[in-house]
Amino acid sequence: MNNNGKQREGAFSMGDDINDNKASLVEDICNDLHNDGYDVEIVCESEDYAIVEEERVGKKYKLVVNYRDRNALIQANPRLAIFDNRGIKFGDYIELLFDYETMLHYAPEDFVFDIFTIDNVVVQVCNPSLLFDVSMNGFSHDKYYESESCYTISLKGITEDNYEEYLNKALFLIGYYNPSTIDERYPRCFEFLGEYYYKYAEDEDEIESRRGLSKEYQGLAFHNIKHHEALAFYNEGKRLFGHEISFQYFYKVLEHFFLICRQDEFKKIINDYNSNNNINEFISNVNDIYRQNEDRQLYVLLKTVESEISQIIGEGHAKGYVADNNVESFTEALYTYRNTIVHGKSDEKFSVKIPSNIGSECENYWNMAAEKIAEKLIMHYCIN
Repeated sequence: MNNNGKQREGAFSMGDDINDNKASLVEDICNDLHNDGYDVEIVCESEDYAIVEEERVGKKYKLVVNYRDRNALIQANPRLAIFDNRGIKFGDYIELLFDYETMLHYAPEDFVFDIFTIDNVVVQVCNPSLLFDVSMNGFSHDKYYESESCYTISLKGITEDNYEEYLNKALFLIGYYNPSTIDERYPRCFEFLGEYYYKYAEDEDEIESRRGLSKEYQGLAFHNIKHHEALAFYNEGKRLFGHEISFQYFYKVLEHFFLICRQDEFKKIINDYNSNNNINEFISNVNDIYRQNEDRQLYVLLKTVESEISQIIGEGHAKGYVADNNVESFTEALYTYRNTIVHGKSDEKFSVKIPSNIGSECENYWNMAAEKIAEKLIMHYCIN
């Protein structure tokens, strides 16, 4: 069933009077996904597979008995590609999780972009297709995922080269011509984290560990917390969790400590000046620190928490994002990634990372790494 309550003639739903043998596989899948309202037609079915067709997808595809095995599903449908926790691409069709909560849940009667076209591309916003839910394995039956209360945006008629382009056009048109008048929300595609997110945010062992290591927490009396600017950057990064810009706020935390972490060097310079009264030498030594390139400043900072970030570095090396398992290589890789985020024009030094609605494992890693390092620096320089 689509989100306007209409079902195509001949479509299958759990309430239809269809021969049990013919509908058994599709029925099993619908039961497994806890949704009996998919707008599909059964073309043919055997003991091992069923071929179905969805008007939204615009083509036939094959459902297999071991449909929970994603590799088997892809093997049966060679044109199918999966974007982990986000959506699918099937030939000239793409479908991704979509969020515009203000319009879809609070003012659905004002949302006029259920279906529209851009050139020859058909864009549709409604509940997930059967192909989407099967490909995502119902997000492994995550208790925070309910197909009938979620929305996806699909584009039919795209190519391998232009689907990001048309997706950005679609999101802009929805946000520009159908803006929220209630709050600042804007249409977006997103990554489904479900239980992973809630575990990440509320893991009881992690919370108990944090509290157990804090003497202040035991008395709920905190004093002399320093560098509130860094805390402001961190808070904003957490509020923007899941967005590319959150990386920039976490990196701002790192930048804030570039000079703070050099306190011992500044103390030595001051002590030397007090001993020999040589103002020119004092100015020269201070300038030497201030004039160091940012990548050098970053390296010196990360060295101060080297033991605390070794696991992060090791993970980056194992995934192939960091050349060698040491602070030097990690600094180079982090600084390079940072430049792709903050620069909008390519030149001989910088490549540009265009924001993607599809996301990537690499992006997830660097967002996580920046957040965790920011957190450790705050605890090191602000709290302790």
